[in-house]
Parts: sequence; C-alpha cells; structure tokens
Amino acid sequence: MKDDIEATMARNEARKLPDATPVKSCVIVGSGPSAATEALWGRLKQEPDTITVALNGALHLFIDRGIAPTYWACCDPQELTLDFVKGLKLPRTTLYLLATKCPESLFDYLESRNLNVQRWRIDDFPIKDPSKLHVPCAVSISLVAQSLMRFKGFHRFEHYGWDCCYVDGQHHASNQPAPDTTSDLTFTIETEDGQKLYEWPTNGSWMAELHDAGIQAFNLVTHGYKIVVRGNNAMAQLLHIKGLAEAPDADFTPALMLKLSNLLALKSASYRALARPIRLAA
Repeated sequence: MKDDIEATMARNEARKLPDATPVKSCVIVGSGPSAATEALWGRLKQEPDTITVALNGALHLFIDRGIAPTYWACCDPQELTLDFVKGLKLPRTTLYLLATKCPESLFDYLESRNLNVQRWRIDDFPIKDPSKLHVPCAVSISLVAQSLMRFKGFHRFEHYGWDCCYVDGQHHASNQPAPDTTSDLTFTIETEDGQKLYEWPTNGSWMAELHDAGIQAFNLVTHGYKIVVRGNNAMAQLLHIKGLAEAPDADFTPALMLKLSNLLALKSASYRALARPIRLAA
C-alpha cells in the first residue's frame, strides 16, 4: 500500500500544474563574523533578486558594498538603534520593518527621510488591540526575524552572521561594541568518549540564544519550515547535529556527541549560566 501511494504521489508531482504551496526563501543577515564572507556578497551581486533581511547593524554591511537589502528589521527599544542608521546613505528601495517598541526617534528619523517604513508588534508587552498580529518574543533579533518573516509568508530561512560565538577572535562583522567579556563561556563538541573536537568561545547571551534556537528550530521544522545556517560556527554545528538545520559550510566529524558546557536557565527575567553540562545524542 505504501509503495502504491508513493508511486501515485510521484506521478501527480510530474503533472504540469502550479504548486499551491511554493517555497518562499529569504536570506537573513546578522552581524556575526561569518557575515563578512565574500561568498555571500558575491552571490547577492550575481543574484540581485534574492530576498534579503538585514538585522540591526548588518545594514552597514549591505551599504558598504553598495547593496540594498529587501528589508531591514529592528525590535530593540534602546536609543542606540539610531546608530544603525545615522550617517548612512539609506537605500530607498529597502522596506524598514520597525517593532512598535523601537524608540520614537528611530521612527521619526526614517519617516523624516520619506523612507518606506512599516510597523509590527512583538508580544513581550501587552498588545492592546487583540485584532493585531503579534510576533512571538525571543532572546535575539535573529530568532524574532524568523517569526516575523514567517508571518510575511516565508518558509525557508537562510542565515549568515548567526554565529553565537567568536570566530577567529572576531565578535561582529559590522562595527559594533564588543560583548561583555565577564560572561565568556565555551561551547564544546566532543565524541562519546569525551574527546574534544571543536570549541567555540562564546558568552552568556549567545549561549542563551543557542539554547532557545534549538527550541524554536524544532517547532519550525516540525511544521515544515526549513533553516539553513551558513558559516562554520557554533549555531551551524548545534542545529545540524540536532537535525534541525542544514549547515553546508560547517566542519563535522561522524558520530559526534554534543555537550553544552553551561545549561542556561531563566531566573529573575535574565539568563544565567549553570555549571550543569548536558550531552545530547547527535
């Protein structure tokens, strides 16, 4: 019976009919070190119709290379978000997506330049109008962006600059302040017998993001969404080992076991690292 159904499916796939659920892909570019790869920027110049989403300071990476992202997304309430746009020759073709909790000064700055700005809502504060859609909150703009673009009809998320670790000593590809080194940790991948294969220097906030990324990716993949993480980094290795993302650029050794050096727990509305290592089957 199974073989018959599969054969029927294959024949129906061969029919010259439009697809009711075509896959919509977008490239989400964060500010992690792997976003500096020329493989990305050369690709975008060769494929200018690629749908791209620049996050926070990654807008600088696009503008420095003369490329306009399709979208720029921001959801930070701090005034420092103005640093992401001030002094730049902002592309007029970009759609600027601002969460309503972003500072009014950021809205004012973009609107005063007659740029295309759209607002959206994030659910970490009450949404007074229940008829409005709200995007689920997460620990980082990269995770929030997945949900935002899902609401905009996208199904496949290809990430650059989503490292959640230092790469060759670099913390960001864009010009952003260095993280607080007092929360530095190590993300380790080792074999079943405890042999360390890879170590990624990271910090508390990135470790929290690695932790939550695994949860969100599981939910997305379960519902048919696709995730690709580019670069050789902690996030790519973590999600691929757990079977939740493609990682075409990451180094892997067969029969890996994963160990998170510090299990993160939520306490007093902030993440802290606990000295409780966990190991998950590859």
